[in-house]
Amino acid sequence: MANPAVGDPGLWRKSRSPGRGDITQYSFNNGQLDLMHTQQRWQHEHFFARTWLFVGPWFMGVESFLALSASLVTPHKPGIFSDSSLFHPNVFESAIVDYLNSYFGHVKTGGRPHFRGPMNWRILDISDTIKAALMDIHVIGNTSKENPKLNRLVFFPISDRKLVCLFFDFGGTPIYKAGRVNPAPMLELADKIIASFRLEVGPKTLADWNAVKAICPDMSITPEFGELK
Repeated sequence: MANPAVGDPGLWRKSRSPGRGDITQYSFNNGQLDLMHTQQRWQHEHFFARTWLFVGPWFMGVESFLALSASLVTPHKPGIFSDSSLFHPNVFESAIVDYLNSYFGHVKTGGRPHFRGPMNWRILDISDTIKAALMDIHVIGNTSKENPKLNRLVFFPISDRKLVCLFFDFGGTPIYKAGRVNPAPMLELADKIIASFRLEVGPKTLADWNAVKAICPDMSITPEFGELK
């Protein structure tokens, strides 16, 4: 199932497809584009969604799914990260931390954190210049720290002020102990999708990236990132 669209993933009727156009040239605001507490700091413009269904044997039907959604993410208020470029690796990493804290940090279950992350942080060579950061978020609730459910996020900057966020949802399937659903095929599919990503950097974006490189010769992103408290 696929639905390329610009808009709120919960309000497809008001969505518009960008096709192969420039997603940064679309503007979508219906007054309800909020994701938890992120509306205070980050604005999302959802532009793609696709779901792969995993079915059981003997006409059991859909047992789980892998969903991928993509959003253009920009600071909600002009003052956030306004004095520097998201191409700068330190700024990029700080923006990711701010986003994760805004999106996941406030959620509690029984007075305890509902999520853990970033886990399994790694850098993706999606282009010769701009790199992406991949991380897992473990959904632990009250009791599933040893066998969490999984969300996987990929971030990369596309301008001084804009990030793309790719969000993988594994359908609420525990990832370490196979129960009713074996997570291995979903994890394998996600790995293949991520390995296929390639970012083509245009002349203007490359010029902006090079302007940052002129003052920050080392544009590498940190290869290790610990779990946030």
